[in-house]
Amino acid sequence: MIRRLRNRNNSALSFARPLRIERLESRQMLSITVDTLVDENNGVGVGAGTSLHEATLAAAPGDTINFSVTGTINLVSVLPAINKNLTIAGPGRD
Repeated sequence: MIRRLRNRNNSALSFARPLRIERLESRQMLSITVDTLVDENNGVGVGAGTSLHEATLAAAPGDTINFSVTGTINLVSVLPAINKNLTIAGPGRD
């Protein structure tokens, strides 16, 4: 099928083949940043920010959890078990 269109100068434009839509590969978040010392679990970015608890639950295998805060996180509940490959990178000791 050849489609003929006109540009602003009324010149004919032709396309030798029709446009096609292709499915993209799946996307994933590669890093999540913990930006609060509050231990909460009400959704990433909701409430005080993203907690370690929320980041651990939201992370996909291969993701990195970073920290933009320093201090002590006082846990009010048990953190979920980490049963996937994650990198946790903080501002503390190497």
